[in-house]
Amino acid sequence: MKKITLLFSIAILLIVALFLLSSSKEVKAQYPTPDYACMGQPLADYMNAVIAGAGSLPNIRLLSPAFNMTSFTFDGIINAMTTANANWAGLDGFAGNAYNVAGRLTTDWVAEKMANSNLPDKPVFLTETGKIDGTLGDLQGELTLIKSGTARGVPYIGAALFNGLNTNNGWESFAFNQADLAYICNGNCGNIGVNSAG
Repeated sequence: MKKITLLFSIAILLIVALFLLSSSKEVKAQYPTPDYACMGQPLADYMNAVIAGAGSLPNIRLLSPAFNMTSFTFDGIINAMTTANANWAGLDGFAGNAYNVAGRLTTDWVAEKMANSNLPDKPVFLTETGKIDGTLGDLQGELTLIKSGTARGVPYIGAALFNGLNTNNGWESFAFNQADLAYICNGNCGNIGVNSAG
């Protein structure tokens, strides 16, 4: 009888423990709100210093720092830089990274971000792009738009395929073979290059 009572008590404790665990509130990690002013001021200061130091050099065209154009932080950083007196007018173009990702096309991301009212109408150079989501055909369509010089109302200088020639260890999934490169560029890459920075 003592064994049955002990087993019954253990079973009751297990049931109560399972009930308490299953009814407890789920704890989710939260991303802290970025301190945009903390990012915007030094970025604006740096960009303005580069413009002041190199802006009058012949045959030099200045781009902004490269921004992640698929990130929710984009507008907050741009707005904070504007508040910090970023010299957007002193740039020849805008640099950013964007990919076919999260069910959206590269040029959709860029058009959304370049609609920020703080940004002047400047052409975009994508310092990184490539295939994360979608197909090579999707990427070919996006590169064709970029090569045309204007996509979804945004002027483009060009783009660089991230690790397109597989020179960065650990990023092999972004690499293309020669047949893929010929396909995505429709046989002529024009203003599409390769970002081989490691």
